[in-house]
Amino acid sequence: MITWVIGNGISHRRWYDIPLHPSIGCNMGIRHFDLDHVVCVDRLAVHEISKLKAKPNTTYWCKESPLETPEGWKKCEAAGIDSGSTALKLAAKLYPNNEIIVIGFDGVLGQSNENAYNYHFRPSNITPERIRKKHRKAVIDLLPDLPPTRFVGIQDDPELEIIRYDKAFEIAIKTSREISKIYN
Repeated sequence: MITWVIGNGISHRRWYDIPLHPSIGCNMGIRHFDLDHVVCVDRLAVHEISKLKAKPNTTYWCKESPLETPEGWKKCEAAGIDSGSTALKLAAKLYPNNEIIVIGFDGVLGQSNENAYNYHFRPSNITPERIRKKHRKAVIDLLPDLPPTRFVGIQDDPELEIIRYDKAFEIAIKTSREISKIYN
């Protein structure tokens, strides 16, 4: 089985109409995806999301903090400096026998560092190169503990296993049909 981890990179927009389950998304992805789990490391993102209407089939996760956790949210240990690496860690913990396919990790893949969301507290949606490298290192450092993990991308990468969009879409459609048969 496959677990989908959805980052905030602009490339995740290609996936809006495809049901991905089980899924773990980062931050404001909850606006556009029917997520099983949403992860927030940034407390400002937690605040933003807690203002949205909660989705009943979604489990909300935030990093452990001395700040108050919104009602109904679960705490998790942050895996790195971002929600993406924490979502990967949570995927491995919740679905240890599943393969992980990762979409929307554009900066990690060396593509655009733009984020699909421009939070009101974040004046620029461009991540500096030094931050992108820290994110990439956090993800790569996690890989030895992760089940088989493939990143959806357009270019090969010497450190990450890449799956092309067409193949990932094919897997997503097939998986959603199989899940539909089980639940209907």
